[in-house]
Amino acid sequence: MFPNGIGLLFSNCVDTVCYYTSRTKTLLVNNAGVITMFALGQYYFPQASAAAFGGVIASRGANWIAREVDERYHIHVTNIHDWILTQLPGSVAAYYPRVVRSVAAPSRAVAQYAGDPDRRFYFINDNFVTELFAPIYEEFAYRYVGQELLERMLTAVGVPSIAAIGISIAISDTMFAASHNLNPNDGHFKDTIISGAVFGAMMHYHGLPAAMLAHSYNNAIVRFQEELL
Repeated sequence: MFPNGIGLLFSNCVDTVCYYTSRTKTLLVNNAGVITMFALGQYYFPQASAAAFGGVIASRGANWIAREVDERYHIHVTNIHDWILTQLPGSVAAYYPRVVRSVAAPSRAVAQYAGDPDRRFYFINDNFVTELFAPIYEEFAYRYVGQELLERMLTAVGVPSIAAIGISIAISDTMFAASHNLNPNDGHFKDTIISGAVFGAMMHYHGLPAAMLAHSYNNAIVRFQEELL
């Protein structure tokens, strides 16, 4: 009644469908964070999303240039960070690591949960944290609270606008980089402080959504580079 081999053909078709369905599921889960951010950006903040792509290009380009200069001439923007820390009073410098760890605690807690193999919500993985949760939380904490509100406070007490902008970006960016690695000589700190400066510019010129989106896209591109190279 049925042609010879129809059962084998049907079985192969089912196996193929199951295989590609599984691969699609894995692809979506592994990239759920950046896919969600991209969808939200395109739907609710199209202009901010476009600006964020420009910010990512600036971030990756600036990091590449900084690494080249650092390798050839042993000069990096983090040298300024080291000098500033040495100028702080001992009582202030002692609290610096504590403040950094306190602000970064939520991100660390979610990252720890994402690394638990027995976690209940399997879609919350490392990529979800770095490309969805971290960009939203960290940009709110460092760019909105640490930069935008600090800039307003400084301006309110009479600090010139340009100085207020520079001070607020410098402080928030330093805290942001230190939350990822307290050692300013570490490559991660160096990359993060430059990316953070770009995110700060996104916040100042294009608003919080642009900073969040640029952060998410940047982290996704870094991950793609690490996976491909």
